[in-house]
Order: sequence, then structure tokens, then C-alpha cells
Amino acid sequence: MEVENEKGMAECGKNIVEDVVKQILSTLPPKTLIRFKCVSKRWYALITDPRFVAKHLSNSMHNNLSTTSVLLKRSVCKDTREAEEPEMVFSFLKFRNDIANGGEHAHEEHSYFSEVEDVEIPLKTSSESLQIVGHCDGVICLVDLTGDEVFLWNPAIQESKLLPPNPYLQGYGFYYYAVAFGYDPKSKGYKVVKIGCPCPIGRERDDNGYYIYDPYKAVLYTHMGTDSDSWREIKTCSLETQTTILWPETFQMYFKNVCYWTGQEQHKELHAYEVDYPEDQFIGKVIIFFDPVDEAESSHSKYTSSPLSHSMLEKSHSYSVWAIPPDEVSIRVKKVMEGLRAEFGGPEIEPHIPVVGSIRMAHEDVLNEFTNYLQSRVISGYKAKVSRVVFRSSYYQCVSLLVDSSFSCKNYEITQRALNCNQIFGFCNRVRPHLSLLYGYLTEEEKKKAEEKVNILDESITSMSFPITRLALYKIDYKDTTLKSWEKIAEYPLLFD
Repeated sequence: MEVENEKGMAECGKNIVEDVVKQILSTLPPKTLIRFKCVSKRWYALITDPRFVAKHLSNSMHNNLSTTSVLLKRSVCKDTREAEEPEMVFSFLKFRNDIANGGEHAHEEHSYFSEVEDVEIPLKTSSESLQIVGHCDGVICLVDLTGDEVFLWNPAIQESKLLPPNPYLQGYGFYYYAVAFGYDPKSKGYKVVKIGCPCPIGRERDDNGYYIYDPYKAVLYTHMGTDSDSWREIKTCSLETQTTILWPETFQMYFKNVCYWTGQEQHKELHAYEVDYPEDQFIGKVIIFFDPVDEAESSHSKYTSSPLSHSMLEKSHSYSVWAIPPDEVSIRVKKVMEGLRAEFGGPEIEPHIPVVGSIRMAHEDVLNEFTNYLQSRVISGYKAKVSRVVFRSSYYQCVSLLVDSSFSCKNYEITQRALNCNQIFGFCNRVRPHLSLLYGYLTEEEKKKAEEKVNILDESITSMSFPITRLALYKIDYKDTTLKSWEKIAEYPLLFD
């Protein structure tokens, strides 16, 4: 019995010693820990254990006496005696945190500038072409603007990793890439998201002189430090609305497990004469965010006429004004929709023509604007005439009926109604009227099959014309591609002569 007690006490003492060692090691600087990995296999296993890494990071973040470092890229002249060209270097601005010991400011925290330290990044790429994307938990993400390579770098331990080329964005003619970097607390891995932005300039125009913007493609790299680390493609449905796409420009920050870009909202199509005028291309500024946990993109608008939109409170909801066809036309169109959906999948769509497709306002405001505008004017109905069936690469215009909106056509009334509504909601919709038959993504081969399917289901649908006698206001969550949460919140009948 005494022998068992002695063994138990010895084991208990051993555990206490290990706990003390863990606690001491978790307070040491990273460079010291790197050296201590060579002490023994036991210490190596402890220091590289993910739980210990998390504890060490937590201690560092809550250490009031630690040094805060700011990484920046700056232009310097190494030799001031000669008129040489400046070169780009990376430097750490170091700020030391301290706590006052006496006087009236006792126990107050102070941060003061300590030193500037130029650093050599352990990469073959020149500092000139490297751009800082972001940082997370001491790991910095860099991108090479010339070769489009992405690097992860931990300056504390001087380790770096070049991410492998991704196979998903090759050959699509992307001229711009938006990159973000963050951490997924659920999977305990770092994530790099890369969005390829296509350009319509140089592409062929359609018969009416319009350039069509293709949707963005996005890929995600998950870094877990294992052999399973790899790129994979992710959906970008929430980077578009029925009539617009969201253009991420500058990555701003990773904050509370979410990545944020600033960007622009622009039309899905532009006439040739509008392409050279940025004021015609872009609708307004947006904040685009990406959640590394559920891997979903979304956006909030910020228009020049107001501060940050109330959509910040409405989460990802948007509003849209639809022109609703008569019941007999809806029944006819739904038969075509059902046939396409049976073969290619996709959600069930209520037949409509988007009049204003991307409104971000508070619920009460958008409802009041919609109701007051229509009640203050005698709005008459108008006719819509289908021009042809068109196929797009974007999700919400996959297969649709293009409605004639030419100036020589009486159906220009539909465009005029759109312009009137646009003025009310501070939005300019330059996309031609269309009635979507299918939401989704189709390959070129599938598009050919879909065209044949439409002709079989209704061979005269491209000569169809019908009156518009109703406008409806819908609340839309563009992250919900099933459309189950899309809700009609108001409807207004139009007078028809």
C-alpha cells in the first residue's frame, strides 16, 4: 500500500513539474523556443504541439510589457553620398509597452517608439514586387505582384512558405486578383482567399454593342501544416446581385475572424460608349467581407450620399423592384422554367423582370420610398416584348429572356420606368431588362443543350409580348441561392390603358 502511495505521489510530482515547465516555456520569446526544440524529443513535441502554440500566442497577446511591431514597406537610400536610386525595404517599427510605477499616472500603460529594424525576407523575390496583404497571429501574408505568387512568412522564427500555384484561375484571362488572409478558429488553420477579376475590355461585344462582365472566380488555400494543404474553388454567388457584381479592390483588415475589402459595385454589362467613363461603370462603394469559417462572401454598401448603410444592421439583405407579368404569361414561362430545372437543376424562380436590382436601405425606408413614390404618381402599365434568349456566365442571368429596350421600340417604356425608380432609390441600373428562366452555372456544352431545350419547350417564346400591370418590392438575401428566404413585402397595381 505504501509503495502504491509513493508511486502516486511521484507521478503527481512529475505532472506538477511538467505543468511548471509548460508554463515557463509559454512565456518565452519565439526565438528562444526555436532553440529549445533541440533540447530533447520531449521538448520538441511540447513546443510544436498546437495546444502549446495556442497557449503561447494567448500569453503573448495579453502580455502588457511585450513589444509591438509594425511591418511596413518603405523607400530608402542606402548611400547618401551618391545620387543613387532609392530601393524598397521592409522594416519593423518597434514600440515598447511599459507601465508607470509612480506618480499620478501609476499603473497606466504607455507605448513609446523603440527602434527601426530593417528585415530581410527569406524569399528569392525582390522586395520591389512584394506587397503586404495582411497578418494574423504573427504570420504575414505577402503577394508577388509580378508572378502572382503568395507567401506566408513568420518573422519571429524566420520561416516562410511559398504557396503552390492554384489550378482553378489559370487560362481565364483575369487581369486583377484580390487576396485576403485570415484564420479559421474552427479548423485551427490559416486561410488565403484569392478572387480573380475578369475584364471585358478587349472582349467581343454582342450585337447591341454591350460588353458583358463575367462573374469572378475565387479559390481558397487552407494552411494546416499538413500534407492536405491545398487550393480549392469556392462559390462567389454573393459577389453578385441580379443586375450588378461586387468588385473587391483593396484588402483592409482581418478583424474578429472576418476579412474585409473595400471595393465597388458595378453593372454586369456596359455599352461600349460607357466603358471609358468610370462614373458610368461604378454605382457606389461597398465593403466586402469574407468569413473563413463558413467561407461565404457578402457585402454592405456605402453610397456617397450617406454614411455606412443601414444594411450593416440588415446583414446581407438587399431589396429589389420587380416588374411582374400577367398570370397567364407567368404560367407559360414557368413551364419552360420547370423543363430547364428538371435537366440542369437550380431553384424555383418567380417570373419577373428586375427594374431596380440592388437596393440597400433600412426596411422601413425602402418600403416608404416604394409606396410613397407610386402613390404620388399615376403610373401606367406598359408592354414588354421579348427579343431573344441569352446565356450568361453569372448565376442570376444563366438563361434569360432579353427584353427589347431599344430607343426605336415602344418597349423603351420599361427602361423609362426603371430610370424613374432608380432616381427614387439613388441607384442607376444600366443593365438591359431581362426575365431569367434559370439560375445556376452552365458549361458551354450545357448552354447549347439549354438553348435547344427552350426551343423544344416553347418555340415561339422569343416573339412573346405582354403587358406589365404590377410592380413588386422583394426582400432578398443573395447568400441564399435556394431563394427560400426571398420575400415579397409590397405590391402595387399599375393602370393600363
